[in-house]
Amino acid sequence: MDTVELCICLESLAQKTRLELINILKEKGMTLKEIMRRTKLSRTLAVYHISVLERAGLVSRKYIDTDGQIDAVYELNKEKLKELIEELKKIVE
Repeated sequence: MDTVELCICLESLAQKTRLELINILKEKGMTLKEIMRRTKLSRTLAVYHISVLERAGLVSRKYIDTDGQIDAVYELNKEKLKELIEELKKIVE
């Protein structure tokens, strides 16, 4: 992970709502409606915060077909989060 990527990841986590999203997505992947229900965020705010985490690579999106309806499911990218933790460990070693 280069310095720019590290900064993008850290900046994406430097906000209470996004940390809350990370925390709930560690349990399982969720649709936007599920995220909105759990966080009480408006659709606009939920999409904004998720997109920040997606740009950092900490959250990924996949599409599922539920009875003919396509839904996006957002999942925590645990490997990217582990990579971030390893980079931070390098700083303190």
